[in-house]
Amino acid sequence: MLLAHAFSTSGPWAWVVYVGIGLCALGAARLAGFLKRLPERAAGVLIVVGVVVAAVSGTLHPEPPDPNTRPVTPGKVEIESPAAGAQLETSQTPVTLRVTDFELVPLGASGSPRPGYGHLHVTVDGRLQPQMEGTTFDVCVPAGPHSITAVLVAEDHFGFKNESDLSDTVDVVGARDARC
Repeated sequence: MLLAHAFSTSGPWAWVVYVGIGLCALGAARLAGFLKRLPERAAGVLIVVGVVVAAVSGTLHPEPPDPNTRPVTPGKVEIESPAAGAQLETSQTPVTLRVTDFELVPLGASGSPRPGYGHLHVTVDGRLQPQMEGTTFDVCVPAGPHSITAVLVAEDHFGFKNESDLSDTVDVVGARDARC
């Protein structure tokens, strides 16, 4: 669950850092006398591999590009449902989007940003939701007031130069007993 949270909120490389930290923790636990079934020489290997994995993942995570060098896209996104101010009945809420003048590319595809091509990112209160293909997302909305935002992003998952024009937000109220 920690890895899924890292992936959905911190970007695609954050989970690798957690794996590296976990390997280091396992090695340290063995050296501290725990995990006695694990050979002692494996503890050193786990620590070294964990440090390398965490360090390499930090260098692979790309920095956001300069917004001024990004292309402009004609695309538009609109949240069709839920409607603004909706009182949701369950925590699992389908979000249906309408996308115009924009071609959604497969999630595995990433390349140089092109105007009119990319992906959708959906957030609940600023937290990126697991990505899905298409224009319908199932998101978990806890009890109380929340904001759902959809934004068009380029194929490299970063925004376009006109990013402020490429999003739509609705405020909704989660079901009284909804939990995520």
